Amino acid sequence: MLVATDYTGLGTEGPHPYMIGQGEGRSALDGVRAAKQLDNVSVADQTVVWGHSQGGHAAFWTGQLASSYAPDVNVVGVAALAPASDLIAIIDNFETVTGASIFTSFMMQAYTWTYSDVDYDDYVRPTARIQLREMASRCLSEPGTLVSVVSSLLFDKSVLNTSPATGPLGTRLEENTPSGSIDVPLLVAQGETDNLILPTMQAEYVQQRCDRGGDVDYRTYPGRDHVGLFADDSPLIPDLVQWTQDWLDSRPAQSTC
Repeated sequence: MLVATDYTGLGTEGPHPYMIGQGEGRSALDGVRAAKQLDNVSVADQTVVWGHSQGGHAAFWTGQLASSYAPDVNVVGVAALAPASDLIAIIDNFETVTGASIFTSFMMQAYTWTYSDVDYDDYVRPTARIQLREMASRCLSEPGTLVSVVSSLLFDKSVLNTSPATGPLGTRLEENTPSGSIDVPLLVAQGETDNLILPTMQAEYVQQRCDRGGDVDYRTYPGRDHVGLFADDSPLIPDLVQWTQDWLDSRPAQSTC
């Protein structure tokens, strides 16, 4: 059975915890718990977590929180696909990618709503504030996203006037970078032509996990960008299914560290 969370704040009142680990991870674990309470639905005793992009960030945090927050969910594996890992490096890169200011808008809205010490006006240029707030109000899957893309093209320089690595925002981004222990098999997959989540950044993040004594099965895919990594014809798909079956069958974990 597949259980997919839409997180809080999407279709419900309140802020959406975009790139905020506790909110994402707890939402995923609560989703499994909710599914187990449905009548006439059979849910397996073991849970394997998959997540792509923001969902990869959520997958990391689900793995970190599972044993303490929801041991009853019994997470036995975590697969993070082109995951948002080093948040400061990622938001810095957003500023160099056409249209990626949309994601900056989501992050700034989430962090200023959630953390009282992060002030929107301390980081966003005055001339970008109205457009950025409007971008954050639109869903990526809706036609209005085209308006956000066009708006982003009008910015002739960064929408931020202060480095996100500094001050309260920098502290909060570090706090939400998934660096905690994941005590189950961990797969990290990365497209080698991804310009949103850079392969060099991902490799460094994985190496840091390895250096701390963690086990990571790190796989890269030539010719695959951020979205193409998870396309129907991606070689990742059979790898992911086989990896999942291996851990459900209790086969020994592999590590590339």
